[in-house]
Amino acid sequence: MRSITRQMERLPNPSRRLLRQSVVVAGVYELFCILWLLLRPGPPLISGLVMTLLLPIGGGLALCIGLRGRPPAPQGAANPRLRFAQRWGTLCFVLGVGCSSLGTLSSFYLIVVLRQWPMPQPSIADAFYLVSYPFSWGFFLCLPTRPLGKGIIRVRFLLQSLLIVVSLGLGAWYFLLGPLFLTPAGMNAAIIINSFYLLGALINICLLVYLFSRLSMPQVRVSLLLCGVALLLVSLVNILGVLMVIWHSLVLQPLDLVLLSSCHLAYGLATQRLRLAKHHEGAQESTLPGQVDADLRPLLSPSLLPLLSYLLLPLVLALLLFVWSSGKQGGLEWGVYGGGALVIVLLFVRQMLTHQEMRHYATTTMALNQNLQEANQRLATLATTDVLTDLPNHWALSEGLEQEVERARRYGHPLSLLFFDGDHFKKVNDTYGHATGDAVLRELGSRATNIVRAGDILGRYGGEEFLLLLPETNAQAALAVAERLRAIVALAPLAQAEVEGGIAITVSIGVASYPEDGATASEVRDQADQAMYWAKRLGRNQVRTGEQARVANQDAALKAETAHLLERKD
Repeated sequence: MRSITRQMERLPNPSRRLLRQSVVVAGVYELFCILWLLLRPGPPLISGLVMTLLLPIGGGLALCIGLRGRPPAPQGAANPRLRFAQRWGTLCFVLGVGCSSLGTLSSFYLIVVLRQWPMPQPSIADAFYLVSYPFSWGFFLCLPTRPLGKGIIRVRFLLQSLLIVVSLGLGAWYFLLGPLFLTPAGMNAAIIINSFYLLGALINICLLVYLFSRLSMPQVRVSLLLCGVALLLVSLVNILGVLMVIWHSLVLQPLDLVLLSSCHLAYGLATQRLRLAKHHEGAQESTLPGQVDADLRPLLSPSLLPLLSYLLLPLVLALLLFVWSSGKQGGLEWGVYGGGALVIVLLFVRQMLTHQEMRHYATTTMALNQNLQEANQRLATLATTDVLTDLPNHWALSEGLEQEVERARRYGHPLSLLFFDGDHFKKVNDTYGHATGDAVLRELGSRATNIVRAGDILGRYGGEEFLLLLPETNAQAALAVAERLRAIVALAPLAQAEVEGGIAITVSIGVASYPEDGATASEVRDQADQAMYWAKRLGRNQVRTGEQARVANQDAALKAETAHLLERKD
């Protein structure tokens, strides 16, 4: 109801004022009809004639309301589905209400001029009434709805609809159609006509449930509600007409006429609201995945259809038990048994289809979860792997160093760290280009991998700097690993595929150990970096330890002697 109020507020002031005036006029007319029905002034014949005459007047009033006002010009691109609904829906409304009004005029002519009371069946009035039904259904079918989907979803919706139709038809057969067809007088034209009326009522209810669960455009929500009221009134009129035939009584005919008049006015208001809908009106589609605006949701939940089919099943079973315990009922029981068997078969097929659908969804979900896991694994690899060398990147190395230091602290095990980079690497980039420099870095990482043991962690820390974690390794063993690394890099030139004869590269390596060179991961790393710095400052292509770096930092003469090497441009 809140969304409907918002839609009314979206209309321009003239259209909103026009709709309110139409509602007031329709309300005054309905109030007059109800008061006349309750009071019935004058002789019964005159009162009945006035009630019969009010029907065509109500039909004409509904036509005036529905066609009143001019549709607003589209602002921007016109919505083709809304334009289709406005054009053909209005045409179906005019033809439907027109045929129904002609039926009431025919009834008035038969009663007043030809003095045929009660009115015979079938008559020309029945023909006009029955012809008006397809036009009212056409109005509903012109309203835009969401697509049903494909394959198993469409079949499931069809089975659910058939379950509801057969269940309602079973009750209609036992209480209305059966007593009509199985009367002692036998089949006649009046029974056939009333059967068509009852079938129309059943179609109205099914069409109403379908459209209330498939509505897609907020612009037609009010029109759909009003049309729903009209369809329910028509269905009630049809049921009352069949009951009057079964009871051989006309006591319900005045109420029948008032309901039909209310149906015309509801159609008129629905058509006016549809014609005044703006093409840009309505909620915008959400940009967030899985988020749907409240205005775009159907009036009835999509889960209502299967729920309704399950709720009708106990009623069908109760009717079957009642008929079975009552014994023979003049042939009525065979229709109930046949309809009940059809309901059970449809329910069984639907359950099999639901089971198959659940298996399909389970298989699809498992495949999606597998794809999601693989995608997450690829993302994790991309987040922790250096793209150039395919080694752990800065983030992965930092995390690994923190974990290894914490493990060494907990169990009292040694831990060492090598920090190294290529000597004069900037000259390689300046001379041969960055593509060749990238090739040198890849081969440098590949050669360093050859000395890595199981459990060691080698990665690119940044630029031309590499870091090698050596768990369970003390300072003396780390020095031996560093020397092997320095020797294997200097053994042969790198990037021989890019540069003829290759590029001779050496590395300067700094070694630090836990806990001798630091109590935290950052302290051990900084000591290794300082050691590598002094390895470069003292001539490159060598290995220095954290302890040697600390001694060199306190040696003023050494600092002065190597002052010209302070800038690290390589």
